[in-house]
Amino acid sequence: MRRVLVAVLVLLAMGMAVAQEKSAPAQTAGDFSWSAGAYRLDFALKELAAGKVVNSREYTMMLMAANRPGAGHGYGEIKAGNKVPLQAEKGLTYMDVGIDIAAQLYQLQSGALFLQTTSEITSLAPDTAYPSTSSPGPMLRSSKANSTGEITVGKTTLLTSVDDPVSNHRFQLEVTVNKAK
Repeated sequence: MRRVLVAVLVLLAMGMAVAQEKSAPAQTAGDFSWSAGAYRLDFALKELAAGKVVNSREYTMMLMAANRPGAGHGYGEIKAGNKVPLQAEKGLTYMDVGIDIAAQLYQLQSGALFLQTTSEITSLAPDTAYPSTSSPGPMLRSSKANSTGEITVGKTTLLTSVDDPVSNHRFQLEVTVNKAK
């Protein structure tokens, strides 16, 4: 009797496992069912002095928009810059100087696009901004910002605007999102 009961339980467990496999097919490398479409994100980092653009850099990434937040998809990152050597107590060390942009793109059920970004900008400060010679290495200026919001396809959106605390410079990060062709 026990053998029959064990056999029936094993068959039921196997039947439930097969039913679960059929209801949730495995994703393959080419399966983009999680995606709501491909988009091109064009970022522009502008440095302004006294309200005028004195420097501008452009960065582009392609993203597949996720169809819901937290899906683990729709993420991209751009890192550009240099490693600057710095003298530390334990010897030479290196610091990343440049830009780091991380973005996650979602398309909501309404069709609206929702963009979440984190940006970090680090640069060497001009010697005139920091006249002190007592510093053991180069002076760095940096800013970090997080932004979240709805964006419109084809329209340039200001993501962040940050003033340099020791000069009249301002850094602005803008994005234009277009449907990929």
